[in-house]
Amino acid sequence: MLTAIALSFISNMAFVIVSRTALVTMPIMLAVFALIHLKWRNVIIVFCSMAVLAGFVWLASPNLQVKTASFWSEYRGYRQSNSATSIGLRLEFWRKSLLFFLDAPIAGNGTGSTIGLFERTAGQTGASAEVIGNPHNQTLNVAVQWGAIGIVVLYAMWLARLLMFRGDGLANWIGLLLSCKMSRLLTLVLIFMRAGCTS
Repeated sequence: MLTAIALSFISNMAFVIVSRTALVTMPIMLAVFALIHLKWRNVIIVFCSMAVLAGFVWLASPNLQVKTASFWSEYRGYRQSNSATSIGLRLEFWRKSLLFFLDAPIAGNGTGSTIGLFERTAGQTGASAEVIGNPHNQTLNVAVQWGAIGIVVLYAMWLARLLMFRGDGLANWIGLLLSCKMSRLLTLVLIFMRAGCTS
């Protein structure tokens, strides 16, 4: 039953709502889980199974093919004409955030400073004209506001949580997922792992 539910979630992400974030984070989460909780033989089986499943999903989902093909066209649009594409905006946010961090690398620019910094550097059109309060990357969000000190504290918190949830059991699985910043996929991965470990 849980396997069927997990497969239905994967099907939804592959055929209905294709998320670029999920395309990147789901394999990472699976790898982290497998390396921490499974024996090497099972790790190899899981990776091979997922590679075969990914191939089948790729062939069967035109929506997935279109979404991944759009990566390069959106990137080119951003690089060549400053187009406000999804990928272009994210890259612009990250580029500006790195520059803000370099301006105040030790202690940052202060709590809540992100919007003001983006307003001051906003261009006239395209991706450079966007003003946001969150650069869509937690490390950069902390780095802009609190600098290297904030990054060290953030990574120490992540490491502490990761070490805290190393064991077996449902609570540790949930903690591991949250530590790896996968809250969007929590339900899917939790059900998938539970189904894989109980069968």
